[in-house]
Amino acid sequence: MKPTVRRIVRVMILTVVVGSIRGVQAGDLNPPPGSINPTMKDLNTVEPRIPVNAATTPGDAGATFKIIASGSYYLTGNLLGEVGKVGIEITASSVTLDLMGFELKGVAGATDGIRGNPVDQHTLDIRNGTFREWPGAGVDVGIARTSIVRDIRAIACGGSGIKIAGASIVERCVSAGTVATGIEAGQHCRVLDCVANNNARGFGVGGRSVVQGCVAQSNTGNGIETGGNATVMNCTAITNGAGIVVLGQSSVLDSVANSSTIGDGISVGYAAIVRGCVSTLNADDGIAATNNGVRISDCSVSINTGDGIEVLADSFIVDNKVDGNATGILVTGIDNRIDGNAVTDSLGSGVRVTGTENLIVHNTASGNAPNYDIAADNFGVYLSATIAGAAVFGASGGATVEPTNSNWANLSY
Repeated sequence: MKPTVRRIVRVMILTVVVGSIRGVQAGDLNPPPGSINPTMKDLNTVEPRIPVNAATTPGDAGATFKIIASGSYYLTGNLLGEVGKVGIEITASSVTLDLMGFELKGVAGATDGIRGNPVDQHTLDIRNGTFREWPGAGVDVGIARTSIVRDIRAIACGGSGIKIAGASIVERCVSAGTVATGIEAGQHCRVLDCVANNNARGFGVGGRSVVQGCVAQSNTGNGIETGGNATVMNCTAITNGAGIVVLGQSSVLDSVANSSTIGDGISVGYAAIVRGCVSTLNADDGIAATNNGVRISDCSVSINTGDGIEVLADSFIVDNKVDGNATGILVTGIDNRIDGNAVTDSLGSGVRVTGTENLIVHNTASGNAPNYDIAADNFGVYLSATIAGAAVFGASGGATVEPTNSNWANLSY
């Protein structure tokens, strides 16, 4: 290509590029008609919630701050209590309050950290904060049904740590060192993944509720206590006055209740179920039924000062491992079935039945004093297994028992 032609081509390319850049930078010189609107969001759109402060939630003679209208609120800093006042009083329903991880600290002469409407209230959601050293409760929304309290820590309060009304949820909360109950909930509640430590009582939950995945430790009274028709599952109660205490028609499932200082590891009422639990080293019984019609199965009950398992009447005790208690299994009533338990090394009787008309079958006992102590007028066959004279390999050998009785026999060895 000749030099002149090349220069012409370069000029044409440069003209096109410069024109394109100018087109990008210049924009439309003739904007559309009408007013120009802002393109940035206002503060109410960025943060639509209401801050808790003297301007938006002013207090009164009884409260530092007061929420009187439904809405979503958030705390903007730590709060220090005042003499004679609640930290935050909520009188409205349908309120969400995010404490944003801040601490509400009480002072001598103050009352509660948060208090709800004492007359009628519902649908509160209180979350993510710490309440420390309030002379009253940390959070008291005991009338606020259908509410949620989550991710709250209540420490060293003079009343309950957290108190909530029925049909509500308490989740991922901790209460420690309170003078009353750590976590208190009404009927039809779910209490999930919470810890109660060193309170007068750990958990106090109304009937028809679920307590799941919770830990109660070193509480003076009961670790976990519920009304009737409740479920306690996957919980641990350690070194409380008494471990897990539930009323009738409740279930205690896959839980641990050890080292109670005064009472039983697990205590249940009428027609209750205890399954898959561990109860050891308690000051009284391992598992005790205070009424009739219970089922206790697949539990490990060991080294309790009182009885390993104690029932009254119309109950079913099956497939438990009972070892090293004062009495292994004590039955005081009628119409019970004691089936398939392994009872060893009791200080007293292995299986003791003082009532009548009970069925005792398939149990094994060793190292008790005696292995069986059965009153008259009960049903059962008792055999003593003997040590095999030679080693056993395969399906034959060992001691021989009467074939007509062996299917139902209770064995001593």
